[in-house]
Amino acid sequence: MVRILLFLFLFCSSVFQALSQDLEKTLAKTVKFYDKERYEMDIQHLLYSLDGGKLYEQQDIVILKDGDNYYASSYGIEKIKNSNYQVIVNHQTRLIFISSLKGQMSDEDKKQQREIQSDLRQLFSVMQDMSYDKQNNIQYLGIQGNNQVYHATFRDGVYEGADFYFDKETGQVKRSVYFTRDALEVQPGVREKAKLVILPKKFKTKGSIDKKRFSTDAIFRIGSDKQIVLTDQYKGYTPIVE
Repeated sequence: MVRILLFLFLFCSSVFQALSQDLEKTLAKTVKFYDKERYEMDIQHLLYSLDGGKLYEQQDIVILKDGDNYYASSYGIEKIKNSNYQVIVNHQTRLIFISSLKGQMSDEDKKQQREIQSDLRQLFSVMQDMSYDKQNNIQYLGIQGNNQVYHATFRDGVYEGADFYFDKETGQVKRSVYFTRDALEVQPGVREKAKLVILPKKFKTKGSIDKKRFSTDAIFRIGSDKQIVLTDQYKGYTPIVE
């Protein structure tokens, strides 16, 4: 099964230097739309056969951010960052990585913190392959419905190309479709080319956000001996404390 978590856009100056003026204007709108300190986002990943006739896998991704607080859930992994801890819960391997943000941080702590923080940048990450190599090609396909559509061809990597749909008014990403370069194991014993469809389902910046998602109380507590004690829900998990 495919376990590659693609995000949408990584914006940097080299992107704008490499892309056409029309796409530069579109991405400028996109940056403005998503550049928020507080939001809740739902994204759906759908792995289809290349002709779109068969759905092999569906994954729902949730991302919340409120200032320095952060939560993400995708492909069986939850990530939490609040003012005291950063925690990664891997439900597949039943491991819980816990780092305290109090006191002096080790190099490994800092590395994990950067990884969690980088998720916020990776959330906007499709175009870096296009911008760093001029052999990649971007073609404007015109307007479809209310969307500006671009097709990108990648020189190498898992995906040979992708189509991107931007709301022509707001710059919001409405849909992304990636086409695999080679056959993948889409099911046990079944290999074929496929396409990954990414559908942003919600982007909410106003109203209530579930702040319980930023809490680690449901996962562990600190015992009287200053040791990590997992809650009953996670008794079968193995904590790794940095």
